[in-house]
Amino acid sequence: MAAPRHQTILIVGGRTGIGSHVVDAIRSGHGASNTNIVTYGLDESGKFMPEIPFSVDSDFSLACHPGDVTSPASREKVVQYCVEKYGGIDTLVYCAGVITPIARIEKMNMEAVKKAFDVNVFGAMAMVLSTSFASSLPPHQPKRPTYNPALYESIIDLPQVQLCLPYLRQSRISTPLNAAHGKIIILTSACDADVTYHGWTPYCTTKAALTRFISCIAHEEPLLSVQGVYPKLTRTKMPEDVINGKYKGVMADHEIERFRIWNEMGDEMVEPPEWCGEAVAKLAVGLFEGGKSGETLYYDEHVPKKIKGT
Repeated sequence: MAAPRHQTILIVGGRTGIGSHVVDAIRSGHGASNTNIVTYGLDESGKFMPEIPFSVDSDFSLACHPGDVTSPASREKVVQYCVEKYGGIDTLVYCAGVITPIARIEKMNMEAVKKAFDVNVFGAMAMVLSTSFASSLPPHQPKRPTYNPALYESIIDLPQVQLCLPYLRQSRISTPLNAAHGKIIILTSACDADVTYHGWTPYCTTKAALTRFISCIAHEEPLLSVQGVYPKLTRTKMPEDVINGKYKGVMADHEIERFRIWNEMGDEMVEPPEWCGEAVAKLAVGLFEGGKSGETLYYDEHVPKKIKGT
């Protein structure tokens, strides 16, 4: 009997923020054996990361794949890399996201808002899709062409590239007893419904759409496990910018002051990114099953520190 294939985890946004701490937690022992990790995305400045293949030992590998999740060709390239290098994708973790633009509705730049939707919503949707043809359009055609019946009929005949969905389905079928196989984990935000600040309309609406997508894909793909994860207020660049007054005049003064007070309270209110990263890592490698498919819960609800009955 052939040896089982190592689990391959594709982490979109795995080089920055909470995503980088997901990688660190897996490497430090939460499933590092028999695991291949592929991180994909941009760095903190929005620039392409260098490609850094890295191997710990024969049972674990880490590959850092630069790319832009808003680019169809880039998405196809990273999926192709996973398939050619490791034979497929078992687990998809989507950590990519932007909070900007932070602007009052009367002054919003719609191009910046569209970019936020491209990263926070459409990037996640596109990574899951079973096929992609956008990068196969003729060079003279725009990526978002105006409606043309002849063009859209011709698209049907274009070569199509499989993205994550078919590999996730196959992983679940071939490894039904491992909760991590055939799993999609998407980081969203409680700003999707319950948290509102002045100037945060683009961010809040993207996260509302993303959280709804989590429940919809779970409904349509009952074979898979699809889980949304709420981080809590986390010590990343976002709260740092708010605390330093970058958005004064956009956010209300009392909202900025609230962030400053929380910052002074320490980890109790503004958590280290390692906390959420460790919980997501445990979900990604199957140490915890987490909540029901389609649910979005805080990370410590998916992975409680104390299990009931123990």
